[in-house]
Amino acid sequence: MQTAHVAQANTTAQATDYPQWVIVESAGTDAEDVWSDHHTFKAALKELESCGGTDNGFDLMKRLPDGTLTTEF
Repeated sequence: MQTAHVAQANTTAQATDYPQWVIVESAGTDAEDVWSDHHTFKAALKELESCGGTDNGFDLMKRLPDGTLTTEF
């Protein structure tokens, strides 16, 4: 029984320990590319600002648990 709990805890940790916030260059185009990954929204906003923001072709996106990137958050 204890082994099952440890396995479940490990799976949960793996699923929630990924960087949720992503700075993307050329979002929504064929040239879209991940610029950087961040664990916190604040860190992602700081990086977005240092890249020049949306005026320079960068955007902030959220990575969903299945790996999909979205701007709806």
